[in-house]
Amino acid sequence: MKKILLTGDQGFMASRFYSYYRGQYDFILLNRHNMDMTDETQVYNLFKEQSIDIVFHAAAIADIGVCQRDPELARRTNLQATVNIARGCALKNSIMVFASSDQVFSGNAGGGPFAEDDQAIPDNIYAESKLAAEREIAAIVEHYYNLRLTWMFSLPERNKKINGGIILNVMEALMTGNPIELNDQDYRGMTYVYEVIENFEKIIELPSGTFHAGSENNWSVYEIGKVIAKVLHSSHRIEEVIHCGNGPRKDLRISNQKLRSLQVYFSDTEQAIRRCISDFRMG
Repeated sequence: MKKILLTGDQGFMASRFYSYYRGQYDFILLNRHNMDMTDETQVYNLFKEQSIDIVFHAAAIADIGVCQRDPELARRTNLQATVNIARGCALKNSIMVFASSDQVFSGNAGGGPFAEDDQAIPDNIYAESKLAAEREIAAIVEHYYNLRLTWMFSLPERNKKINGGIILNVMEALMTGNPIELNDQDYRGMTYVYEVIENFEKIIELPSGTFHAGSENNWSVYEIGKVIAKVLHSSHRIEEVIHCGNGPRKDLRISNQKLRSLQVYFSDTEQAIRRCISDFRMG
């Protein structure tokens, strides 16, 4: 049985990843409570003592506001810890999979969808740390996968972290009658987290590189909210509970054409929403 080092195991994606694959791999679980991954010596000793086949490095400070308020903490956690993990992978020739982000395009003036070879221009500390980490990994690790992930969603599960996401927000608005305001100038992919998890084993069989891993769509967050209401059989209440907000324009849409060309597929966002709601028997 191959051994996987999973970092950030209590997080939204990693907790689900562990449950999904726990019978197929021997796991080492790391989080901020059992190791300081910013300590190079601690990380080095772990790799020295263990035979690790694959590392899925999902640990990070993903809150953009926290990163802006404490840039040094963000850089230590999101960049230096990643460099330490990458050096450990190089020591043992382990495969490294890194959870990066579509936020690396947050400062791009042109619109998406963005391909992997488009120049990434981050405009916040979180995105800067992710892009810098990608570059360090590519320089250190022979067999690596930088996965630029979109906004991921699911629904609550026992003993797994849940982020307050747009599906839950729309559901709450429908249940309470209290309307929500969604930005019609905010464009981004939205991906069912289990599609990322299911594609993991296919991706690590590909040649190394950077990949846009997630669902495509051409909708604003406001339009996605309306799609969710439609899938929940509440089209007649859309105007009542989903209001159009006019926030700043942002376009983080990605193209997953590179993975499609390699026979790794993601649903479009509407299909992904339908699948999620069906999986949880909510629709």
